[in-house]
Amino acid sequence: MSGRKKILIVHRNNIIQERIGRYLKEVGYSVIIPPNTDDVFSLTESMKPDLILWGAALTASAKNIIKKIRSLKAGRLISIIVMIPDVELFERLEIKKLGIDDTIELTPNLSELKIKIQIHLELRDRILSYERKMWDLQKIVELQYSILNTNDVYQLGEAVNNFIQLVVEPDFLIHFIYDNKKKDYEFSAVLSKYRLGTKLKNEILNVPFWQQYFITHPNLKAEIVNDKYILDFLSTIGVHGKTFFQFPLRFNSQLFGLILLGFNNEVSLSKDRLNELLFVSNVEKRRVSEVLKGETPLERHDDTSGIRYLFKRMNEDKVARHLNQQLLEQLNADISIFFNFHEGFRFLYPQYFFQPNGNELSFQQEKPPIILLKDYPTIEKFLESDVSSFVLNFDQPEIADVKNILKTITGKEYHQGILYNLRIGSEKKGLMIVASEKAEQQFTPDQIMETEELISNATAVLEESRVVKQAQKTLKQLDRIFELGKELTLESDINELLNKIATAIRRTLGWNIVILDQINPYSNQIENVCYYGITQA
Repeated sequence: MSGRKKILIVHRNNIIQERIGRYLKEVGYSVIIPPNTDDVFSLTESMKPDLILWGAALTASAKNIIKKIRSLKAGRLISIIVMIPDVELFERLEIKKLGIDDTIELTPNLSELKIKIQIHLELRDRILSYERKMWDLQKIVELQYSILNTNDVYQLGEAVNNFIQLVVEPDFLIHFIYDNKKKDYEFSAVLSKYRLGTKLKNEILNVPFWQQYFITHPNLKAEIVNDKYILDFLSTIGVHGKTFFQFPLRFNSQLFGLILLGFNNEVSLSKDRLNELLFVSNVEKRRVSEVLKGETPLERHDDTSGIRYLFKRMNEDKVARHLNQQLLEQLNADISIFFNFHEGFRFLYPQYFFQPNGNELSFQQEKPPIILLKDYPTIEKFLESDVSSFVLNFDQPEIADVKNILKTITGKEYHQGILYNLRIGSEKKGLMIVASEKAEQQFTPDQIMETEELISNATAVLEESRVVKQAQKTLKQLDRIFELGKELTLESDINELLNKIATAIRRTLGWNIVILDQINPYSNQIENVCYYGITQA
């Protein structure tokens, strides 16, 4: 029975109650039948059903029980469908006050009842999913605010651990920050649901493997761990999980830490969850690098609402323009071009073209050239790599493809340049080429490090902005779902219900065309209910 949706049934007619219960069991639900009406509240409190079918008389005592169920913490999301004859239908306002979600005939058509139940349970699941997303986003904002105002590496690491344990709930969490100069840990923690963290830490992190492999590994990426060498090592030291995810902490191409999550079962993290963890690890690594360098954050007098307002005002175009100008000034270069990347069709197209005078230049052609990656192996290889930047000498024949791109776009030849990889979270945003016409110009390591940090800060702002925008979008969708829920609960005609659902889909998701069909339970034929966004020929 585990995993099935639970439905509690109470009905004035035992024969009808048994028939409904038997049918719902056959279609995959777990059925709860209380001995009498008085036991409904206690059973609801202990067994937490997903939906209640109420077919008993709506006496004053019954109304009181429904109100008590709604007052429970879990009761607000339990759907209640009342089975009553037409002569006993209450006014809509009174039904709302009672907390009843829907009504159906006292002796319902079982197929219609099944559809109503499915609609309410799917709506409930969707609301729970959105609430979970909002809770996750709230925890991320709180963690970010805590990290930015923490000057202690240990407290910073503890805050990240608490977030991961609360939101992701791994079976194992290994997290350390290593000072390469001191050759010692600034922070280390190994946490498990089944063993004491201190004992595990002494056993595991004293093994030189962590420094020898993870700290010196040049191509370590944030991804699921498939390397048999690592998996065998973890098993040897007592970390017996089936799935592991690694999130390296890197600053200026130098690894200084790791977050390793382990699960006892086969687990596949969603794209949203991976992006959340990437965001958290990026915020942590930037703050750790600032703390280790002795930097302190700007004094903050406002709460997180001020931070959210600031991010809301950020504009990707403005950030990109500002970044181009900063790179030109830092490197004393002649041009800076930002190329947007389309991952689906694997091509680049130039979006911004700047010179040191501060003016954004237009392209020579009316339409800028489309750059297919397959024709430019240097750029394709660079985009696929985890390298932040790559210094170019355009006089070398092996990178003639990049030189040709610049000549096609600008009509000029350049001798020196730098490629920058731009990513926002896990998304490949594109790349920047900063180039100089002077053959003798050299870019120093300090200049390159400063520009990499500049790009990292800019992409971090965009990433934070997207998180907040996604939260706002989720809130808006959630409001519309609640609004739809109110409309659905008091309707008894299935065609009206389906029409409202189709309208809500079109409005909430912004789709131009929505076509909704249903299967006739008697003839098993597909019938059209409604269509929006198209006209008849």
